[in-house]
Amino acid sequence: MGIWDSFVEIVINLELKDYVLIVLGGASWDLVKSGTRKFFLRPLIETFKEFESKNAGFDYLGLTLKFQDTDIRVYGLEKLFTSRLGVVMPTIAKHYQKLLRDSQYPHTIFVPITYDNEQSKFVDYGDGEDFELEQYVTFWGISYDAFEMEQGVYDVNKSKLLSESFR
Repeated sequence: MGIWDSFVEIVINLELKDYVLIVLGGASWDLVKSGTRKFFLRPLIETFKEFESKNAGFDYLGLTLKFQDTDIRVYGLEKLFTSRLGVVMPTIAKHYQKLLRDSQYPHTIFVPITYDNEQSKFVDYGDGEDFELEQYVTFWGISYDAFEMEQGVYDVNKSKLLSESFR
């Protein structure tokens, strides 16, 4: 952990399902155009990189991308969250239809979650723990309502939604 640990929230004025269609259509995950609206994450990312290079003690505890219909919470980023997002976002786009439960879209996607052998359950660690890159595309926690009562665990490697909770 750094001297300054921060949570970052980025609001994207687009539904995740529309974003997914655009990315699957060949657009870069950090530069999306929908009709007359353009979403340029690249300049924001470059600003974060510059800020990080000048502030060695700065770390991220987490990042939330707030789409109109779904939040994506990414934990354990430390420096250069863009390297993680560059893997996570295209993977979410690829698996998005399999995240649906009874035609219900996810309210929140928690990336990553892990299996805790001592507790014999899946857990999400939003406390600044650092993860290896492959952990970001192994298990995700999915919440289908704002109160996180309806949950599932998505196994990215098996492309399967498990009927387990993670909290």
